[in-house]
Amino acid sequence: VIFVDASGEIAFARSHSPDTLEEVPVPQELLDEIKPGSYFLNHVGPPTESTIWGLLPTQDGVLSVGSKPILQSSFEGPARGSLIFARRVREDQFDNLGKQLHLLCKPYVLNESTPPEISEIAARSHHPGTGSTENIEIARRSDVLISGYKPLQDIHNKDTLLFEISAPRNIYKQAVIARRDFAISFFGIGIAMLAAFVIVLEFLIVARLRRISSRVREIRTLGDREARIAGQGKDELAGLASDVNALMDALSDSIRKEDEKDRRFRMLTSHAAVGMYESTADGKCLFVNQRWCEISGMTVEQALGTGWHDAVHPDDREWVFKSGGERVAQGDPFEFECRFERPGGDERFVVVDVVPLRDSEGTVSSCIGSVMDISDIRRAELKIRENEKRYRGIIEMQAELVCRYLPDTKLTYVNDAYCVYFGRRREDLIGESQLDVLPSDEPLEDILSDLRNATG
Repeated sequence: VIFVDASGEIAFARSHSPDTLEEVPVPQELLDEIKPGSYFLNHVGPPTESTIWGLLPTQDGVLSVGSKPILQSSFEGPARGSLIFARRVREDQFDNLGKQLHLLCKPYVLNESTPPEISEIAARSHHPGTGSTENIEIARRSDVLISGYKPLQDIHNKDTLLFEISAPRNIYKQAVIARRDFAISFFGIGIAMLAAFVIVLEFLIVARLRRISSRVREIRTLGDREARIAGQGKDELAGLASDVNALMDALSDSIRKEDEKDRRFRMLTSHAAVGMYESTADGKCLFVNQRWCEISGMTVEQALGTGWHDAVHPDDREWVFKSGGERVAQGDPFEFECRFERPGGDERFVVVDVVPLRDSEGTVSSCIGSVMDISDIRRAELKIRENEKRYRGIIEMQAELVCRYLPDTKLTYVNDAYCVYFGRRREDLIGESQLDVLPSDEPLEDILSDLRNATG
């Protein structure tokens, strides 16, 4: 019990153990929540109708806390303070509630020690901003019990208790008994009918189906795509044999078309100007063309399977196949640049394009791609960078003041001599106007005219 005066200060606080009735310290977590403007002191509306209730988690459990304003004996305001009652939530309270309702009631405190299955139920039943009924989770705990779960939030809108109510599945038990009785009574009749049906089925259908199945296995074993099944009569089984033959005709035609497509693809890629390859989704090589072999320095036989991994430079190999495998799994075309190392140590810079292919079910089953040798381009870029570095070194060695600026006089480069002369750092000069750097008594128009003439 806690009395709080109108200024928000605690005037009286006392707590007793519900088991021994001995006085115990008031939980510090409750005292920390009692301060001016806090949740339990924020009474709104008519004082006689104002009631504040909430749950507060503490180190020793969860408190159910209620707060009422202190009024005059005539129940008139203004409030002279607040009277706060707190009681620890215990399982025996829910046991008594369950006995009154003839149900099983149990609370679960949601914290680090909560059982994993209870935490999962609490997470499924948490729907912020929805109605109360939408926050109820129904779960079957066993064949004899069905349970409902409702999360209860503390004063900080955080789930702190999960309330479980379990009821016996009486209807289910009755249904199980009825199903068992029906199964027993039906079993005898079913056995007799099944025996008669099996005899008729064996004589009229199964024997003929067995012959058809045997012929299909024979064709599959021999691999003869031109062989067919002989059908007799005009009944459904004869029609089935005819349908199987039609299916085999369509399958043979489809295989011939696929073989023709594969032959054209191999012919096209064999004479392509860039390296071409085909691989499985997990990175095993199925095909490479002659240009790929010329770039990598490997033969077709060496590249098949996982052998083509050796074409990638050792320093690039790990990230290429790790990143490539992740991108292939996503199913979208992509491009990357890496190095090949030919036998003998010669490095080649290449750009690789990869196109994942999906099967009829939408699963990535293989990949096709191209490899373009850009070694000459990279060497040219390297030579340009070396020339630029050499040019910049010559400029920095000059004793003359050298600068570069835009038509609006904004500086984009200055050499060391320029910085030394004006006693300023290069970082401070870049971006400034040339007019602000050069001291001059000439009119601004004459300086701008000289700069424009100097820039052409």
